[in-house]
Amino acid sequence: MALDDFLNDPEADAELRAGTQKRPKVTQEEHKRYVQDRMFEIVNSLVSSHSQTPDGEHQKVVDKIRQLSVAYEPEDISVLGTRLSPYVYNGLFLSALIQNLNPSIRTTTIDVTKMPELHYFGYKLNRNVVVKGNLGDRTAERMESGMLIVDGNCKGIVGPFMKGGVVDVKGTIRDVGAVRYGGTITFKSNLRNYYSFVSIEDVRKTLEHEQQYPLGQVASQIRSGSPVSLHTEFKRMLHPKLVQLICEYNIGIYQRELSTLSGEYNGLIEQNEGLERSHRDNVGRYKIAKGLTATGVAGIFAPPLLLNLLMGGFLMSDASKRIKDAEDKLKLLEGQLHSYKSRIEETQQLIQEARRFY
Repeated sequence: MALDDFLNDPEADAELRAGTQKRPKVTQEEHKRYVQDRMFEIVNSLVSSHSQTPDGEHQKVVDKIRQLSVAYEPEDISVLGTRLSPYVYNGLFLSALIQNLNPSIRTTTIDVTKMPELHYFGYKLNRNVVVKGNLGDRTAERMESGMLIVDGNCKGIVGPFMKGGVVDVKGTIRDVGAVRYGGTITFKSNLRNYYSFVSIEDVRKTLEHEQQYPLGQVASQIRSGSPVSLHTEFKRMLHPKLVQLICEYNIGIYQRELSTLSGEYNGLIEQNEGLERSHRDNVGRYKIAKGLTATGVAGIFAPPLLLNLLMGGFLMSDASKRIKDAEDKLKLLEGQLHSYKSRIEETQQLIQEARRFY
């Protein structure tokens, strides 16, 4: 049976939804794939014939959804989002699909962390939606009712021309819509001028009066010139641009520290090499002195050989002392070199972690 035939076969459809032990005419996996492909086709057709206004796009997607002959679930919307290419109205499309879900679904949760940046998410929304991840610009534009919870940041403005409902952003927004007719917007922090941030000083000034952990700690560490302790909370509470500036600030500190450590480490290596040369020379002198002493012992009653014995003994004693001093210093240097090498590796690791963080 072809999938199109299946969709028009009430008996097969009922059998599939009932979860019967009998082998259905198509599997649930095939059915889901078919539904998701149909949704993907609709979005692609909208992208290829896009309108110039969000309202025009919204009306087109609503009309298309009404023509959709398959029932879909929140999971299908999440899968669809990961298949999309970057497009300005992707967020509008996904929230329109959420809007058309079965009314019995009281709250829809969608994970957008693996999706392209979503602008216009929540356009004319009147449902309860939880978004895990960051949204783009013009979130909740013309929102009518319901609740939109964003467990992340909103890159741009939130709630322009909003009529009702509640938007709760757990992280950062750029600003609220200039024109709003109702509704409530809450957020962790408002970074309306993040586009102008070009240095770590901009971050410090923005967070100057923040007391809440970890933002207060960020400002304090920047003021003291210390590297900022990176927390996963940053990615939820701060805009990615600010996270990048903080990481670049840390990297600058670590690279200066690495340069100092490397210079001191190279100085210790040179000192170590000099001591090793001196140690080899003293070992050579010791062997020569030992030979003189042996000659003096062999002819102890002959005055010239007696002189060899005395001279050799003096040289052996001096060389032995120098050898011991060099060995003590070499042992001390070995510990210092090991310590410096460990610190250099740790600093290099901190640089890599800061780069990976953003």
